Amino acid sequence: MYNTKLAVFDLDDTLYSERDFVDGGFRNVVAHVLGYDKPDLINPWLRKVAELSKQGRRDIFQVLLADLNQKCTPARIDELVQVYRTSDRALKCFPDAESVLFRWKDAGLPVAILTDGPLEAQQTKVRLLNLDRKVDQVLYTDQYGPGFGKPSVKCFQMLMKTFRVEPEECVYFADNEMKDFYAPNLLGWKSVKVQRPGGVYADGRAKEPSYAPQCVVADLEQVLIAPKNSNPWRKK
Repeated sequence: MYNTKLAVFDLDDTLYSERDFVDGGFRNVVAHVLGYDKPDLINPWLRKVAELSKQGRRDIFQVLLADLNQKCTPARIDELVQVYRTSDRALKCFPDAESVLFRWKDAGLPVAILTDGPLEAQQTKVRLLNLDRKVDQVLYTDQYGPGFGKPSVKCFQMLMKTFRVEPEECVYFADNEMKDFYAPNLLGWKSVKVQRPGGVYADGRAKEPSYAPQCVVADLEQVLIAPKNSNPWRKK
């Protein structure tokens, strides 16, 4: 990819495994509800929570509280949601992502993250992955309210304005063909799907050509970018 002046990444299942965040969050919630974190005692509850998650249940915390004969109030659910979204857990970037972020940024290519999702949860992921020190900017669509999330073009346009680049000079890496690639395609960006085994949307396919990525890679090391030599917008 020649004449690239801005590389932008999705977050979940693009730079790290979202399953690690989900599993760690559920473990923290179960330990919080029980009041202790002893594997032999919390694992049966973790297995139940995991099964409910696989079923697509939206009332996991309510079921957990009911099974433990604990009160289930709106305030209590909000408390558990906060634990899930903001508590510490072990997260790490995929090796290829860690390598590419370092090399591209070190070579002078501006690198940014554009991510959907609840603001607090996404900020927790960035903090635990130390990504704010590895990229030039992180843009959270939830921070701007309704109408800014993907597939909207608004945040993509904000990035072009911030880094003073043209559409053909930008590339977006993501994983979800249902929403991630429509806006960059419409604007004239390059779009690349990172199809990782086990990713939530790895096997999903766009229903319309306008939503499909222009190319698919198994990992980011397959991408060769020729950036410009200078990057006046990099953090000092």
